[in-house]
Amino acid sequence: MCIRDSTCSIREKAEITIRKKLESFKKLKKKNTNLKIGVLGCMAERLKEKFLIEEKIVDLVVGPDAYRDIPNLLEEVEIGNSAVNVILSKDETYDNIDPSRLDSNGISAFVSITRGCDNMCTFCVVPFTRGRERSRDPKTILYEISTLRSHGYKEVTLLGQNVDSYLWYGGGPKKDFVKASNLQRKNSIHFHDLLNLIALENPNIRIRFSTSNPQDMTIDVIKKIAKYENICNYIHLPLQSGSTRILKLMKRGYNRKRYIQLINNIKKINQGEQISLSVTIIEVQSLRDVLNTVKIAPHLQNDLKLEQLGEQIIGKQTHLEGWLFPDTYHYHSNDNASSLLKRAAQKMQQTLADAWQQRASDLPYDTCLLYTSDAAD
Repeated sequence: MCIRDSTCSIREKAEITIRKKLESFKKLKKKNTNLKIGVLGCMAERLKEKFLIEEKIVDLVVGPDAYRDIPNLLEEVEIGNSAVNVILSKDETYDNIDPSRLDSNGISAFVSITRGCDNMCTFCVVPFTRGRERSRDPKTILYEISTLRSHGYKEVTLLGQNVDSYLWYGGGPKKDFVKASNLQRKNSIHFHDLLNLIALENPNIRIRFSTSNPQDMTIDVIKKIAKYENICNYIHLPLQSGSTRILKLMKRGYNRKRYIQLINNIKKINQGEQISLSVTIIEVQSLRDVLNTVKIAPHLQNDLKLEQLGEQIIGKQTHLEGWLFPDTYHYHSNDNASSLLKRAAQKMQQTLADAWQQRASDLPYDTCLLYTSDAAD
């Protein structure tokens, strides 16, 4: 018998959850010495062989691109060996895999269109756990959606770390497109082309997509959304910061001006479009940087759905998290957060509360802003 845990590394909390699960498996393994424990996915990719050392009960470590090798790895485990395959592929896109949708509502389904990412944002682990960006063959995407339609599904969400950079030119990493032949370039399919194909072939299927990156979203994509009624008028467009200085440090590939121009283009071409955004506040941010983010609100008013203005704190010694709502506020800290950090956090909270009330109190949705504790200088 083998217990396999699928893992994530995008947040520290996800890894902590897996560690706790593994702890609970120790009792099971003591009772059944034949029991094998496997760890699969991004956390396995990040830690590699270290997993076998840190978690003594683990027998199998499999990265996200090595799932086809699981039968061979299990054979190794069955004869008493530990087995590890964390090799990242330049071609693996889960083509020809028919996913089993457990706990599905039978109405809405996720369809992966890309794997990996090339952006190398300073706060993101994805390029190191999922490898270089590559796109699925559009024929397999259309087939999967057709199968979903035949089973009664009414909506699909196209998934990718950065769906706007979808590019099919016959297979392989996106970075190798520069080596493509003239014929490959001529026949290449970009994201707006893919949207066109899906919308035409599936007029009764609602189409969503996530996540977009402002540096890659094009006018062509915005026009396709406006053209087809079955493409939902909704875009999740991460801002991350309203400060050009911080965006440069994050290696986001766009600046404040570019983001505002993109929002204006969306509003101009498709006035019914709803937009949500997220923000990451990092340890080096000053109060001015944070307020530049708050000042984005007037450019988006009436068209903005603020699902999460603020997702996380990133910093070596920052242990404070706070959520700022129009009416309420709270924060929590762990034991090693100093009183100095707490005082800075409280000062920051009050400053942001005043600025937020002035600039965003008329927005029609609940809003949320996360601060970093040393940004009150």
